[in-house]
Amino acid sequence: MTSTARRAALGTLALGLLLSLGGCVPSAPALRGAELLVSAKSHYLRFRASIADVQRLLDRGAWESVTYGAVPVNWGHCPPSDHHYEMDRMGPIGVPPLIDAIELAEWMQEDGWEDIRVQDAATDSIAWVVTARKPDGRVADLTVLFYGYPAGVSVTAVSTCTLGDEHEVWALLTDPSGNLPDYPDAETPDDAPRYEWVD
Repeated sequence: MTSTARRAALGTLALGLLLSLGGCVPSAPALRGAELLVSAKSHYLRFRASIADVQRLLDRGAWESVTYGAVPVNWGHCPPSDHHYEMDRMGPIGVPPLIDAIELAEWMQEDGWEDIRVQDAATDSIAWVVTARKPDGRVADLTVLFYGYPAGVSVTAVSTCTLGDEHEVWALLTDPSGNLPDYPDAETPDDAPRYEWVD
């Protein structure tokens, strides 16, 4: 499967996950300004840390950022006054992951993940699919694809809902001219995630 085809598959998968997710808990009283930024960033960083733990087990090198994931969105499964995050990462093409699907599922069970499922995809391009969630790690849904040929792995993740209208939070991430930060095209699991614009 080519890199372009994998990106298309990841995009379709991410949309399907978002549409299938259930509702979230009702919103608490609205936050504003600096308090909202602190709350949203804390949620995002907790989400990213949970996913980085998984990535680190699979490949410690640079992962391509198909969707970086710092921009707040609301695809309908959160209350209108809330938002969530979604991210897609693709590991190096042609490089087998450090552990296999069964080993990943076993680690997830020990690490407190829930609803862990391992499926034999039995296709030429995708060999195994692992799905799970970790609400206390701010992960509503995680899907890991283990590719057969060429070897590789990808991660698609959706966060749980958190306080703050997506547009209001978006505005807090931009520079004075309204521009979002330049999010990196690739990063390792140990790189510090970027979020808001910093002078």
